[in-house]
Amino acid sequence: ELSHPIIHAAAYHLPPSVARSTIAVFGLHGLPLPSVRPPLADTPATVTPQVLSKTYSIGNRVNISRLPTSKNSRAVVEFQGEYMSSHDLSTFFKRYAKGAEKGDEVVSRWVGEGARREKPPGAEAALDIQYLMGTAPGIRTEFWEWPSIDFCAYVYEWSEAILADESAPLVHSVSYGWQGDLGVLQCEAGK
Repeated sequence: ELSHPIIHAAAYHLPPSVARSTIAVFGLHGLPLPSVRPPLADTPATVTPQVLSKTYSIGNRVNISRLPTSKNSRAVVEFQGEYMSSHDLSTFFKRYAKGAEKGDEVVSRWVGEGARREKPPGAEAALDIQYLMGTAPGIRTEFWEWPSIDFCAYVYEWSEAILADESAPLVHSVSYGWQGDLGVLQCEAGK
């Protein structure tokens, strides 16, 4: 039995006249975390770029990105001192990115305050960049990074940087979030 009600949005639909000019809808999630976590499996799952490609039928759809006229690009964004390692990315490609071409493991652009600093890589940043690039090699990929622990301020700065950069990718992989009251993180309204 729940000690307090949980309110969240189910599926939603926008009228076509509104959907045409809507880029995103926010604030429909934020369920509390479950109080009991499921037990861990005895053996970890083997999830490789090939498994993801097969599961989601990615296949050869990314080959169009290799055309010289392609403007496809994407970015991984990292906060809170997470860095990536180009060496680790290259090693990942050699082992798991079957069918990738030479140069597919190279980040095309670095953006942010601490971009490309030589620091120990973080597990979060490593997984984000390796799996994004390894699952669909050949698409120009940028690494956007803000090193501070001030998560709320840097999410705001990151979104402002995207809006100010006409060449910013339209796809950004963000594996950060918070469930519940942002006041706990001391986030101010509007920042």
